[in-house]
Amino acid sequence: MSLSRLKDRGTFPSLYLLISTLGFLFALYYAWFHLWEFDEGWTYLSVQRESFGDLLAYRHFNIANHHLINSLWFKTMQLAGCRSAIGFRALSLLSYLPYAWFLYAAATYKTEAWSNRSYAWFTLFFIPPSIVYFGAGRGYALAIAFFVGALYYLKVCLEERKAGAYWKLILCGAISSLAIVSFFYPFAAMLAYLFVMQFRSRIRSIHTILSGIPLLALTLYIYHIGKTILLNDVIINGSDSLVAGGMYSTFLATLTLYNITPFPHLYDLLRLETVSKVTVMATFLPVGFILIWKYLRKYKELLILVIATLLFLASHFLLQAKYPSDRSVLYLLYLIYIPVVLVIIKTSNIFFRIHYFIAIFWSALNLVGFIYIMNKQDIYTALEQKPVRPYTVYCDWPNFADGVYSQLRFQGRIQFHYMAKSYETDMDLVDRNVKAALSDPHADFIVLQKSAWLRNKALFGSGYEVQPVLSSGAKELYLIQRTNP
Repeated sequence: MSLSRLKDRGTFPSLYLLISTLGFLFALYYAWFHLWEFDEGWTYLSVQRESFGDLLAYRHFNIANHHLINSLWFKTMQLAGCRSAIGFRALSLLSYLPYAWFLYAAATYKTEAWSNRSYAWFTLFFIPPSIVYFGAGRGYALAIAFFVGALYYLKVCLEERKAGAYWKLILCGAISSLAIVSFFYPFAAMLAYLFVMQFRSRIRSIHTILSGIPLLALTLYIYHIGKTILLNDVIINGSDSLVAGGMYSTFLATLTLYNITPFPHLYDLLRLETVSKVTVMATFLPVGFILIWKYLRKYKELLILVIATLLFLASHFLLQAKYPSDRSVLYLLYLIYIPVVLVIIKTSNIFFRIHYFIAIFWSALNLVGFIYIMNKQDIYTALEQKPVRPYTVYCDWPNFADGVYSQLRFQGRIQFHYMAKSYETDMDLVDRNVKAALSDPHADFIVLQKSAWLRNKALFGSGYEVQPVLSSGAKELYLIQRTNP
C-alpha cells in the first residue's frame, strides 16, 4: 500500500486498529500457550531428517502436510537450536502484520469514506476460523496474508496500471502459492482476469512478457508438488465434490460451532453442531444468490471466485486432482466476505446482516472455546508434574506431537509406545493391546481415547489413578497410572 494511499484515507481507523490489535494479541497468546498440534509435530519430526534440497524437491516428505515455506522455516529453526514452540510459530505470527495491512488496503481500495463504526464489520476476519492459524506452525497464515496482498495489488494493477504493483502481485501470489499449494488457483485466477482485461483494453506491457518466465517456472513447480502429493498422500485433505461435502460446504462449516465448547453436554443435548451448520448454510443461500445475481460484476473478489472455481473444475476433470476443503480454501473467506461486508456497509441488506451475525456468533463462541481448551489440563503438563524420572507411556492414539515433547520438554526421558495405528478400525485389537499393557511391568502409564476408555474402564478399578486430560487438537484422553506396585 502506498503512503499516498494511506494519506488519502487518513491513518488506520481507530476501531479497525483496535480490532486488529486484539486479533494479534490473541494470535500471540495462542502461539505461546497452545499445545503442539498433530500436524506441527508431523512437520517437526519429518524435516529433521531432510536437507533443504530434499524439502524443495519433496523427495521424502512428499505429502500435503509439507507446507514448503513453513517446512523450510522449521528446518532453519532446528539448525538454529530453537526449542520453543513460539519460535517455530514465529513466521505465522509475523505474517499477521502484513495481513492486517493488506486486508485494510484490499477492502477499502477505491471506496468512499466510512464512519469509524463501520469497521466493526471487519471483526469476522480477526476471529476463528482464520485467526488461529496466525498462532500455529503451519503454512496457512502466510498463504492468507499474501493472498490478501495479491488481491490488493490486483486492484491497483487494474485501476492504476502500475508496473510496481504488477510485480508485487506476482511476488505476493507466489509466496501464497508456495505456502499452501491450493492457493495457487485463486492466484492463477487473478492473473487470468488481469490478462483478459489488459487484452480487452489492448494494453501491451513488457512487464507482462518478462513475468512469463517466473510464472511458467512457478506453474511447473506447483504442478510437480501437486502431482507428488497426489501420488504419495493417502489421507490428502480434499474431496471429489465441489459443493456437497466438498470445497464450498466444508468452508462454510469452518464458520459453524466446533466441539471445543465449555459446555459439552449442552453441545450434544441441543445438537449445536447441526444447528450451527443449518443456520449458516440456510442464511447463506440468499446471500450467495444475491452476490452472483447483483454484485458479480461489481466486486472483483467474486469474479476471481468464479474463475478459480472453473480452474478447480478443469484440474479435477483433466488431472484427477481433488478439490481442496475446509482450511485449505480459507481464501474463500476473503473472496466471499469482503463483498458481504461492503454490501452491508453500503446497503444494510437484511439477508446479509442476518447471515453475518449468525456466522460471527458461532465464530465468537469458537474463540471462547479455544481460550477454554488452552486453560484445561493437558497430558504433557500432567506428565511433567510427576516425579522426574524415565517413563514409558502406552497410548492408543498416535500423535506426532508426543515425539516433539519427548525431545524438547522431556529430553527423551518419556517414551511413547502406541497400541494402535492412525485411523485404527480394529477395536478388538486395540482392546487386546490394552490388556497386554496392563500386564507389562514397563508400562508406567496407559493413555486411552474416550471410546477405548468407555470400552475398557472395567479393567481399571481400585489400584489405578485415572486423570482426564487433553492432547493436540483438544483430543480428550484418559491418563491412567497404576497406584499399587
